[in-house]
Amino acid sequence: MGKSQGSCVLFPLLMVVMLSACHFSNPNIQMNENVIEVNVLDVATEHITSVADEKSIDDLVAILENADSQEGTLDIRKPDKEVTLLFSKEDTDSLRLIVWLPHSDQEQILFADHDQDHYYYKIKEEETADFLMLIEE
Repeated sequence: MGKSQGSCVLFPLLMVVMLSACHFSNPNIQMNENVIEVNVLDVATEHITSVADEKSIDDLVAILENADSQEGTLDIRKPDKEVTLLFSKEDTDSLRLIVWLPHSDQEQILFADHDQDHYYYKIKEEETADFLMLIEE
């Protein structure tokens, strides 16, 4: 194999490795757009509540963005809530999070991006009560 053929193979491989590293390098939840509504599904009852108040949405987003990221996959039990953050009126522009509320086997609220299984997040202990109040309004 000639020098130019080796470069042709090496370059795409290098790009894949670089893109993979970028994808997983910053696991923190960041809202790139304004959240216009938050829908909260209680998984057990299938009851949906909506948070549309701008201040409540801003507070909820701040708590989510402030959460501590952890590498790994959660498989502790069925999630308690599904929280969907809508960025536009179309359902296609959204972020869906699965949430585990505190139980006897855990003290903090845990959540994960429904479509990403490499990281999960812990709501800061001092923000737990505020988070619960916001999603259970």
